Amino acid sequence: MPKKTLCFLFHMHQPFYRNLASGEFEMPWVRLHALKGYTDIPAIASRFPEIRFTVNLVPSLIAQLKAYQSGDAIDRWLVLSRKPVFELTENERLFIVDNFFSVNRRVHMKPGSRYRELLMKRSSASSQEVLRTRLPLFNDRDIQDLQALFNLSWFGFTAFHEYPELKEMKQKGRFFTREEIDRILDIQNEILAMVLPRCRRQAAEGNVEFSISPYYHPILPLLFNTETSKRCMPNAKLPPVFSAPADAAHQIEAAVSSAAELFTAAPAGMWPSEGAVSPEILNLIAAAGIRWAATDEEILKKSGFESRHRHSYLYAPYRFETPSGPLTMLFRDRVLSDMMGFSLFEMPPEEAVKNFMTELAAIDAYHRDSKKELLIPVILDGENPWENYEESGEPFLVQLFEALSAEKSLKVDTISSALDRIETVPAPGPIYSGSWINSNYQIWIGHRETNTAWTCLARVRRFLVEKTGFSEAPPEQSADAAVRNAWESLMIAQGSDWFWWYGDDFESHDQDRFDRLFLQHLSNVYRQLGETVPRFLTAPIRATSFRGRLTLPTRAIQPEITGKHGGFFQWRNAGVFRGSTRGSAMFTGESPVRRVLFGQNGEFLFVRLIFAADFQPASAKILFMDSVGYEVEAKPGMAEANAAIRRCADSDECTETGKSARIVLGETLDVRFPAKILKLTPGETVHISAVVQGKDGRRFRVPDFGAIDTGMAYPFDRAAFWIV
Repeated sequence: MPKKTLCFLFHMHQPFYRNLASGEFEMPWVRLHALKGYTDIPAIASRFPEIRFTVNLVPSLIAQLKAYQSGDAIDRWLVLSRKPVFELTENERLFIVDNFFSVNRRVHMKPGSRYRELLMKRSSASSQEVLRTRLPLFNDRDIQDLQALFNLSWFGFTAFHEYPELKEMKQKGRFFTREEIDRILDIQNEILAMVLPRCRRQAAEGNVEFSISPYYHPILPLLFNTETSKRCMPNAKLPPVFSAPADAAHQIEAAVSSAAELFTAAPAGMWPSEGAVSPEILNLIAAAGIRWAATDEEILKKSGFESRHRHSYLYAPYRFETPSGPLTMLFRDRVLSDMMGFSLFEMPPEEAVKNFMTELAAIDAYHRDSKKELLIPVILDGENPWENYEESGEPFLVQLFEALSAEKSLKVDTISSALDRIETVPAPGPIYSGSWINSNYQIWIGHRETNTAWTCLARVRRFLVEKTGFSEAPPEQSADAAVRNAWESLMIAQGSDWFWWYGDDFESHDQDRFDRLFLQHLSNVYRQLGETVPRFLTAPIRATSFRGRLTLPTRAIQPEITGKHGGFFQWRNAGVFRGSTRGSAMFTGESPVRRVLFGQNGEFLFVRLIFAADFQPASAKILFMDSVGYEVEAKPGMAEANAAIRRCADSDECTETGKSARIVLGETLDVRFPAKILKLTPGETVHISAVVQGKDGRRFRVPDFGAIDTGMAYPFDRAAFWIV
């Protein structure tokens, strides 16, 4: 039986959720994963003296963990978990019902459980409007139990060992007190404070090696040059060329510095974001002093082994020569890695371990006469799989590590330690350009939405270079804080996750949030420098769906412009957008716009805003959009006024057009807008949005993100009839 070393690498990463402008974390997943995978995986190493492995920590994750550790991090999920149920507003209760079921339902909502009972009340409602109709079904005790169960479900097995009271609360299962919820959240804080110290301790004891990824997890080959895609995607439709080699190098160098600061030694290894590599990127990694890097086995196959059996070439470290020196590359065993990450959780632990060991035996059988030691890389997501396993994967991991420890011819070791013993093999040729998914970059480029995102990134970077005079991220001592923060915001926007959620490949409850946050990071480049955010960053990249909130017009309309309630029959065939009461990240409070009515008669476009009864408007603007936008603004007292129409370009500089629209702001906002001013192509539809300001100074955008697609297509026709 051949001698072999099994090298686990658990990759731990979350997008950068912190909005540098507000300081708030827009999503809670760093905090919640810290209670499970970020704690459990390093902790379990100390329970098995024969088992050592590698954990890949992304530096931007480290930065976010530090913020939670210091108490300098807040997210809305945490705020609403802390808030007593009797203090919650209706919209805060709605947020809880909408978002506090984001756990693995198979694992945490067993038949007969309280969590399952609450899920049945929520039903399958997907839109906030439908959820709002179900909100009366949730009493105070239900909401309070949701606050507890959601947070309790995210603890991993280490927390249940170290805090027996958590096990007692989990067994209780229902009717939680406010004191119990506060204790759950206090324990979260205690665990968050221990995550990084635990990692440092495991590194110092030699149980775990910590490697890194580029700082904000960009797809390095695309950041270097988007044209790299043509090597593995020759038929893809690509955006205009974007190339920032200096940014790619900076993301690597900043990562090395961050890890060296945390662990007091420079990291030896790197998992390039999503295993995305190219010859140019291997050179940058080697130049940063990194000893080894890793990607998927299909990349090795396409680098010179396409005609051979995978077992014949996969289990060796390969030495690639670069202009900056040699770099050792490892290639993940796709079968073993994907088994752990995507399928073994469906089996009882005993069966799952047996399947894993059977696959190892197949490798043994192929190499039974080999004299060389094999290196078997098992590389997988270190956080998400454990949500799918019962008890956060503890029974499976314990039995797996016990089985591996019992194997006489097998050593489970860190990658760097294995490379100290196992000789590298010369690479067969230049490395193939691609990633661990489908051996290409299709997830992050080539779709209309991903291409738009790259175009936005390129435009913002050009602005930043012109504005600051720096062609790349400046050293800390070379620029003021505003300039450094602007460059930092750009680097954040280069992360892979924003592009991951564009296109048709994946679905998530949070897709609109990711779209919004990507544009927020790019917008922060302008805000940090005191510049106006350009209009192209205010509209969503992702196709927006106002689920259940939008009804299109049925016939042409010709209402009077009065600014007063009434005129039902004049507006009855209009389209209707039902406003959200969430408020937006750009503005504050609950939106006072209850409905937006819209229609046309072939010559004019008509819009009416209907306000909440207690709202006192001070001003209101309506924006009609084609490739740019045309806005009209009204203030009280402008009865039957002809307001100037302004053309607003991306820079938000608005110029008078010499045209006017009829606009009245009173009980309602009524607008009659000349349709012919819009420069639409045949079949293109009108998009509208509004900004209103109350007499108390608060401002609200409708919709809170993006624009309403009215369905009114050019050329406009008085006899037009829309199917609803």
